[in-house]
Amino acid sequence: MKKIKWEYVAGAVSVLLLCVAIFMGVQYLKEREQYRVSEEEYQALIDDAIESKHKVVHTYTGNSDVSMVQQDPTAVSYSLPSLAIDFRKLLATNEDCIGWIYIPSLDVSYPIAQSHDNDEYVHTTFNGTENLAGCIFSDCRITAPFIQKTILYGHNMKNGSMFHKLFNIETNPEENSDIWIYLPTGAIYHYKVQEVKRVDRLDKSVYGISATYDETLVLSTCIKDNTRLVVIAVRDWSYS
Repeated sequence: MKKIKWEYVAGAVSVLLLCVAIFMGVQYLKEREQYRVSEEEYQALIDDAIESKHKVVHTYTGNSDVSMVQQDPTAVSYSLPSLAIDFRKLLATNEDCIGWIYIPSLDVSYPIAQSHDNDEYVHTTFNGTENLAGCIFSDCRITAPFIQKTILYGHNMKNGSMFHKLFNIETNPEENSDIWIYLPTGAIYHYKVQEVKRVDRLDKSVYGISATYDETLVLSTCIKDNTRLVVIAVRDWSYS
């Protein structure tokens, strides 16, 4: 029986480790490039679709020409964020657009899409580009987004984009409690964060859909395996 020449084994292992390192390096560079492309796409959308980032478009003052809906008549009023979103341009880019999400304290500002399934926008950007970053999208089971309980999904991106910043809400919920939703109809909804928790991806209490009128908004992103971080908010104010 021939003796094993350990120097050959060591050499083979070294070559194998080198190949693995090269493969991982290539995958990392591909991932970074997709992140870069995604960021450029969404920044271009923001630059093109948001008409004014520095001018307050509407402010609630109590005038009769402002339509306001409140669950609690004693609730405070809100000044609308200084965003004027051109949904004509967004719908021309993607007819699946159903709104825009804006979380001022986290600088989260993205269009929202909804497809016929929950797979399309996992790895497809709002512009239709195949990309790991995907798009913020609504659960396809919801027939009346933001009238029913609405669930929005977004990736926990390593570069800090998309819904990665939801972890800041988990850390400081009181400082990051305001969520705004803009709709193509011109309506603007304000939501207040009620709860942040980690759940199983099959948790029916979170991911179950109700066909009745419901002012709950759920933001969901991955942690690892089957665990998800969810931010649960309730609408307390609207402008139309």
